[in-house]
Amino acid sequence: MKKLITYYIRKSIPVCKLLQTCKIKRPVLALLTSSLFMINQVSAANLNYKVTELSDEILTHMRGKFISAGEMRYFGVEMVTYWRAPTGELIVASANLGVDFTGSNPQVGFMPTITVQQDNSTNAVTPFANNHSLATGGGGLEDVTGVVQNIQVAGISNGVTNTIGLTVEASSAPVHSSLPSVSGSQSLSELTPNGTTIDVDLSNNQMGVAVTVPNQGVALQHIRRTTSGGQVRQLAQVGGNLNQIRNLINLNITTDPQRAKLSSEAVSSVLSSIRLLAPRGNL
Repeated sequence: MKKLITYYIRKSIPVCKLLQTCKIKRPVLALLTSSLFMINQVSAANLNYKVTELSDEILTHMRGKFISAGEMRYFGVEMVTYWRAPTGELIVASANLGVDFTGSNPQVGFMPTITVQQDNSTNAVTPFANNHSLATGGGGLEDVTGVVQNIQVAGISNGVTNTIGLTVEASSAPVHSSLPSVSGSQSLSELTPNGTTIDVDLSNNQMGVAVTVPNQGVALQHIRRTTSGGQVRQLAQVGGNLNQIRNLINLNITTDPQRAKLSSEAVSSVLSSIRLLAPRGNL
């Protein structure tokens, strides 16, 4: 009797669960997770090896890299929006989140920061007329799952960048976080004399930074859950002139070297088994 190898896919856990500050478990990052293969224990004798094409629906849940929940010791997010407006305002809004997994219960820290400086030197210029240009639209991106970066510019002489960085480090050193502990929602807001509104927020299972400069535009970043899944979004809509804007998100992950080694060895063993069981030339 011929036997068939069966593969099972374990679904990944979305990154937004890390922001459930009251009920944090040991999650797997959605942007880093991959499907793990588990092979039934079968005899190699009389084996019928079958390769099946995966559907698009299954592939949408797969990633090229993964970190298992037990490997993660620390997860941090640094989110910063930098805006130099033509009126001389220099705005820096940031949100820093850190989750320490080394104890029996994860420890969550969060620090919102807003800094506004007014440059009254001759370098600050009065924006020239742009016929009330507007940058609008982009509503269809609200429910997009994954990473979304959007730049819309209607003015002239503007500079805008959206950047997302990732650092993964294997270290057994103690985790030291200078962020104050948090057990619920936190927010920080500022209204400048020029009418600029700045908001930094951690609430409702999401984290975000938003800056709106009158007659110039809006810049925002957030990590949140949409109706279709998790989303990391960076947006800049500029209708004015002579603005310099930078949206930056850094994800920092520290893993346990020993656990990572064991996990890597287990995956290598599974892949080796697949190659041995497959007919020559199929893998």
